[in-house]
Order: sequence, then C-alpha cells, then structure tokens
Amino acid sequence: MFKEIFIKGYLEKIERNNSFLEPYFKHSLILLSAINPIKYEIINCLMIEQYIASINCTNHFLERLMKLALIQKETEGLKYDEIEKLSSKLNIAYINYDKLNLCDSIDKCYNEARLITKNEFETLNKMRSEIRNSYSHAQMQKINQGLPENISMQMYSFKEAKKSIKNKTKIVSKEVFIPTKDPTLQSEFQKSYSKDLAINYFKTVYEIAISIDVKLDVKLEYEKIRKPF
Repeated sequence: MFKEIFIKGYLEKIERNNSFLEPYFKHSLILLSAINPIKYEIINCLMIEQYIASINCTNHFLERLMKLALIQKETEGLKYDEIEKLSSKLNIAYINYDKLNLCDSIDKCYNEARLITKNEFETLNKMRSEIRNSYSHAQMQKINQGLPENISMQMYSFKEAKKSIKNKTKIVSKEVFIPTKDPTLQSEFQKSYSKDLAINYFKTVYEIAISIDVKLDVKLEYEKIRKPF
C-alpha cells in the first residue's frame, strides 16, 4: 500500500510537470558537459515537486558552473591528444579556481574571463546573497524575510467544540497571535513559496550556463551540433 501511494503521487506530479521540464531534459551543455548530471538531478527534484531540494541542488550547480567555466577557459582548445599539456593546465586551473568562494568565482567570470555580462554578474550576485546563502546556511529569517512579527489565528477547544456540535450551538473560539518565528510556521512559509523560487532560480542559472557554454566555443567547433534552446 505504501509503495502504491508513492507511485500514484509521483505519476501525478510527472504528468503535471513534464511539459515545462522536457526542454531542459533534452538540451545538453557541450563544453560544460561535466555539470549535465547535476542538471538532471535538479530536473528530478522539480519533476516530483521537491522544491527545497531543487534549490539546494541548484546552489551546487551554480558554484560548480562558475568554477568549471574558469577551468574550461584556462584549458581552452586543449584535447586528449595533447594530454601532457592538458594535464599541466588542469593542475594550474584547479589550484587557481577550485578553492574559490562563489563571490570570487562570479567576479572572475565577469572581470577576468569575460564569460558573463554585467546584467548576468548582477543577477548572479543577487541570487548568491538572497537564495544561495540563505538556503545553504538555513537562515530562516533571510528565507522568510518580510513577514510580520505575529499572525492572528483562532484557537478552539476540542472538548467545547464537540459539545457545540452536539448541541447545535455556535463554536466559540479565541483569537491568539502566534509569532512568525515559530519553527513550524517558518517551515510552512518556506514551503509555500519555494515552488516559484525553485523553478525561476534553476531557469535563470541554466540560461546563463547556456550563454557561457556558447562563449567557450571560441572556434565555433560545436556550432553545428549545438541544439537550440
């Protein structure tokens, strides 16, 4: 029974989400192909509506994207038939870029490698601050910013409610003000708007990835096999 419930739920979600995710599934990055597997993990999360998981996976995708772009730029044009030169360049690239934090890797992609536009640079830094940092560090006050201090709720006594139902009288309630810092409420608030955030975050980052992938193909070697998106 447990298995059947899961299968039914997953099939319903796949039916709902397949059409808008299919283009991302069919498209593949070429020079940034090393992060295609991460993209498929994000698609899997979005397909079954695991939005918070998708956001955290997109965080990883973004960090890997920035570093990989710099590494690919460093080893530009080198292939396996020049394995010694490629190996040497890769060692240098990993020393230079693998330990970078996200702020620095975004900066280098813009100011040094020129792989992203000014608008993309600003967009990535905004997402780094507002999404990546808050979700990676589970900073609920940043994730749920803008909430009032308290929200009004109605409190009922089950015992009194049962009596009122039995006697067909009005159920009496009491207004209470619950702090929005309540952990359970914080989780519910986060869940309520994670869907739109997860989808838009992934779409924006992936579009930037496509743009970088094209810029890395400086000799237009892959232009003929590159699929439109």
